[in-house]
Amino acid sequence: MAKKQIDDKIYAQFKYDVRLLQAEYLFTDQAIADKLSLDPANFSSYMSDNPQSKRPGKRIINRFYKSFGDDLKKIRKQQQADGPRVLFTENTEDYQGDPIPLLKQQAEDIQDIKTRLSGLEDGIKIIRALLEGKEKP
Repeated sequence: MAKKQIDDKIYAQFKYDVRLLQAEYLFTDQAIADKLSLDPANFSSYMSDNPQSKRPGKRIINRFYKSFGDDLKKIRKQQQADGPRVLFTENTEDYQGDPIPLLKQQAEDIQDIKTRLSGLEDGIKIIRALLEGKEKP
């Protein structure tokens, strides 16, 4: 049985909600994929801006909202208290242009942060190893 393709509106909302979680809670694609019991590469392809990339099916979308629905409700409730938060801007909060290039830039920025964090973690491991080596007689 072939899975039914989700429509553009649902797909756009899904991607927005994933980015919202990532912005608020610093969840990585890996962390979300793990919670959804998905292969991280497949999940990353769902988040790709490439029009040829595959989309998640309804089951995955439902699983995502079952797993993260409460988190999204908390974020939205906080946004209502704080006022709307724009996840992408082009030097102005009332930006009305095409959000896709800005979302691509945001995705690149997130990947850059992930890479830098990975480098920091590697540095910490090296420092710990050096310190442990100095403490031994």
